[in-house]
Amino acid sequence: MHLGCRHELQTLSESDPNPPVEQREEEESEENETAEGHVPLELFAEFLDAVMTKNYQLAKKLCQMILIYEPKNSEAKSFLPLIEEKLLIEKSSDNNNDESAESDTSDEEEEEDSSDDEDTDDNESSDSCDTDEESTDSTDDTSSS
Repeated sequence: MHLGCRHELQTLSESDPNPPVEQREEEESEENETAEGHVPLELFAEFLDAVMTKNYQLAKKLCQMILIYEPKNSEAKSFLPLIEEKLLIEKSSDNNNDESAESDTSDEEEEEDSSDDEDTDDNESSDSCDTDEESTDSTDDTSSS
């Protein structure tokens, strides 16, 4: 009868969906090593997508996360300064665009002011022409009388 109990235990352990405690602990420690030592594939995919779509702000964050998982990751180490440089370039070009937009606006205002002055000058000169005609008319009246 002793032999039958052993056989039943062995059969139960083989069909048991939950592995023994020792085996589960080993698997959990392997998962922890994976989490600390290897970057999840999704993180790499998101990082590459961010770089390809030129979303450098997101790419920088994802690159920093990769370095948290793998501090010695050579690709992430080399990409991070390049991404930061791109962000600086974007920032400086945005500042230049803002400044040029402001100067464009002030140039347009100056042009509008000068065109207003020209309109005023045109009106004045046409007024003076009218006055000349009137004065000519009045002289004609005088000479005919």
